[in-house]
Amino acid sequence: MDFEAATAIRLFFTVGAAIMGVMDFPAEPANFYHAVIAFICAILSVLLPALVLGIVLVRIFTVRIFKWRATISLIRGSEVDDETHRLIKNDRQMIIAVRWYKIPRQLVISNLLAEAFLNYRTVSRVDGSVVHRTERLRVLGPPDQPTYGRTFPRVWTGMPLTLWIPVDAEMDAGRLVEIQGRGLRGVSSPGLLVRLTGKTVGFTTDIIDEKWYSTEHDVQLGRFAPVHPAVESRKDVIAANWRGWEHFGEPARYAVFGYGSLAHPNTIRQLCGAVERDKNFFIAELSDWRRSWTVCTDNTDRSRSVAYFEPDSDNRIDGQILFLNLVREKASSVRGVVLLVQSDALAYLDDREGNYDRVDVTSSVDLSGVADELKPDVVWAYVGKESAVRQANRGIVRRSAVIWRPYLDRLSDAFAQHDNLLETFQREPLPPDVRVVDLDRRKRDQPADPYADAPR
Repeated sequence: MDFEAATAIRLFFTVGAAIMGVMDFPAEPANFYHAVIAFICAILSVLLPALVLGIVLVRIFTVRIFKWRATISLIRGSEVDDETHRLIKNDRQMIIAVRWYKIPRQLVISNLLAEAFLNYRTVSRVDGSVVHRTERLRVLGPPDQPTYGRTFPRVWTGMPLTLWIPVDAEMDAGRLVEIQGRGLRGVSSPGLLVRLTGKTVGFTTDIIDEKWYSTEHDVQLGRFAPVHPAVESRKDVIAANWRGWEHFGEPARYAVFGYGSLAHPNTIRQLCGAVERDKNFFIAELSDWRRSWTVCTDNTDRSRSVAYFEPDSDNRIDGQILFLNLVREKASSVRGVVLLVQSDALAYLDDREGNYDRVDVTSSVDLSGVADELKPDVVWAYVGKESAVRQANRGIVRRSAVIWRPYLDRLSDAFAQHDNLLETFQREPLPPDVRVVDLDRRKRDQPADPYADAPR
């Protein structure tokens, strides 16, 4: 190594040591450049440790406590969890759901208060200036808690938290146009602000976090993908390699169990866009339920928009028109078609199946042979409303109930398209003393074909 290279290397290490504060840069008053380097080293030896310390402190005191879901979910009342469902007056009520979870595994939080606010900008009628407004929103929670906030007494690791906010309005073309009486059409930049405040256990320090969502761009129709811990104890959740949150930001994959006319290929095409087995539908078995003719349209109710008449006449029959239903029964089972659908299809079916409630039957459907990419998170089935079941049973006892032949033909045609479904259906007896008849179906006195399968 020549003299110049050795001198350069020695100078490099001397400068580095001086900057790190390990040693002072040797002074040579007669050398101007040497004095400049010594001055720079002196400045950096003071600034660099302060900069490193500042970065460390920022990292320590800006630890993210919560992981927020990127979008809010807009769902119907029938889709909320069991605890919250007791607070819903109408299953068709629209609800905003906001979800988050705690990140630090060793940090326990108590009395976490979640509040929601509607933010928007509007123009003042006084002087035309832009005004920022914030309105507190009601939330759903236990009856003994304030309407304008929900408190979670303790927040554990592996525990997703959800704030339910009633909309008190219908959607317009899949968009939020009003929240709790405040119209969103005449305002700009409408958004939802969710604020969390609480205390850490042990440290008793206050924590606060906020998340803002645009009500125009950050809204997802349908439920969240469920979190499946698949653990035996909370210690497994605390483990660093726990994968329970992998699908936290994804929407739930929905399916509907079709045990009647929903199994028809035309209906599958209408709801799913195509009829492709093992792509948008598959055959599965529903356990602990059986099929029965115990739902009806009561044709004696003159207030209904749909009515049934004797063929080619104005004679409205006085009776009940029976349709298929599901009834809980241990050790029984029903084979049917599971349709993979989007949330807008559920909204359509909710309106169409007016005599039925949508019920979560996920745990009763055998999904063991279904590929992971097809396996739904939630499987729904339409089960007859109590009032419709009561009227059907009364009509069967009184022998005023009938089965509409086009409906029965539709069922046979639907089941014939799928393996062994028709044979199973044909082995199921019709209700005793119930006739199968031809009728004209009319809606508001106009002929109405429920099986036109027109696009939604």
